[in-house]
Amino acid sequence: RVEKFSVVGSLKMIDEAQLVLLVLNGEDGPTEQDAHVAGYAFEKARPIVILVNKWDEGTKKFKREEFEEKLELKMNYLSHCPVLYISAKTKKNLEKIYTAMLQVRDQSIKKIGTAELNRAFERIITHHALPMHAGRVIKMYYATQTGKFPPSFTVFCNQPDHVHVTYKRYLINALR
Repeated sequence: RVEKFSVVGSLKMIDEAQLVLLVLNGEDGPTEQDAHVAGYAFEKARPIVILVNKWDEGTKKFKREEFEEKLELKMNYLSHCPVLYISAKTKKNLEKIYTAMLQVRDQSIKKIGTAELNRAFERIITHHALPMHAGRVIKMYYATQTGKFPPSFTVFCNQPDHVHVTYKRYLINALR
């Protein structure tokens, strides 16, 4: 019951938050509950900094690479988020939290000019071409930033309904 109320409280706080510090237990590794809360923050488009607490104890159970593999398996959608290995008990790396918060905040309020954005999209599409639909090439005409915090973009193309969700994910991840 306590854990259920804790998760409900976390979800309410995410609704009000401008930035989320996702604190994971370094001894246990990422759990399903962690993934649930992280997924909610991701869906709400909140900037996220991942803090792996109790890392002083976690190193007895995991190598950093093993922990990162588990994190990737459970929360691959957060691969763009910074991860800090901390210890509240020994105060290890606590001074890095504020810097990470500022970096994530600065990224989330960044304004990207249309010309710069279109050059980036051109490179992205050159690397992995837009798919075809019914024998017709899908063409991207241009992209523009339509919002910030979180940054949002609108892409104008000739067949937007036929761009597959996996290609949209590719564009989002490549742009990140």
